[in-house]
Amino acid sequence: MVEDEPALALIIKDTLEGEGFQVTHTSDGLHGLDCFARCRPDLVVADIMMPGMDGFEMVRRMRRVDTTTPILFLTARSSLNDLVKGFGLGAN
Repeated sequence: MVEDEPALALIIKDTLEGEGFQVTHTSDGLHGLDCFARCRPDLVVADIMMPGMDGFEMVRRMRRVDTTTPILFLTARSSLNDLVKGFGLGAN
C-alpha cells in the first residue's frame, strides 16, 4: 500500500490485516516503486497525490516491468479524466 496520509494509511492497513492480509506500507511513490521491486506484492493499493512521485507515474513505471499484478487507486480524485488516465496506465 502506498499512501502518504498517516492516519488513513493506519486505518487501511489495520482493516486489511484484520481480514488476514499481510500489508507493507510506504508513504510516497519512490519508496512504493522500490518496495514493489523488492517485495513483488500480490496487489498494490495506491494513492495518486503523493510527494516525490505521484501515483500515476509510479504505476506507469510498475507496468513497465509487470503487467499482471492488480493495482487499485484509492484516492479523493474522482474526475473522469483521472479515471480514464488510471485505467490507461493499467490500474484495475
